[in-house]
Amino acid sequence: MELTRDLGRRCARLSLKLPIRVSFREIAEYQWTEQSRLIDVTQFGAGFTLTRPVEVGRLIHLTVPLPHQLRCFDHFEPMYSVWSLVRHVSSVSNPQRHEPALFRVGVGFVGKHAPGSYEEDPTLRYEPLPSNDGQTSMWTLRRCSSAPQRRESRLIIPLEVLVETLDETGKPLMQEHSVT
Repeated sequence: MELTRDLGRRCARLSLKLPIRVSFREIAEYQWTEQSRLIDVTQFGAGFTLTRPVEVGRLIHLTVPLPHQLRCFDHFEPMYSVWSLVRHVSSVSNPQRHEPALFRVGVGFVGKHAPGSYEEDPTLRYEPLPSNDGQTSMWTLRRCSSAPQRRESRLIIPLEVLVETLDETGKPLMQEHSVT
């Protein structure tokens, strides 16, 4: 196990390659589940990859055989089942090597149950509230009042693009040329 520390983190991340089951509700009527592996983890969050992107601010459900020392609840259950807030998503694939798309996802653990507002509308976005003690609690949430702000401004540069829809095996079903 390797220990890493980033300046903005509450505690050091452990490099653990444990299997993880990720469940995400795109809309009220559609949910998908994907198997993956942890990249790193703390008592308050984790990093892993997915084959599809998720939105920052959305809730995602994780099930993982996390060591008991890294849990905030269910210390004696074989699997740790925790709701999490998506805090970061980035593409990590190399398109020149024709690899399938992979997305690095960073989440903050929220708790054993989703907020009541999630049950009413699973597409809601949330943002973390500042912690009271900053060291010993899971993330506390509030609903986002607006769309998330961009870190960088967008440039108006028209680029020709090819948009494709893919089947389950990753082969193109439809194509359309467009301009951004």
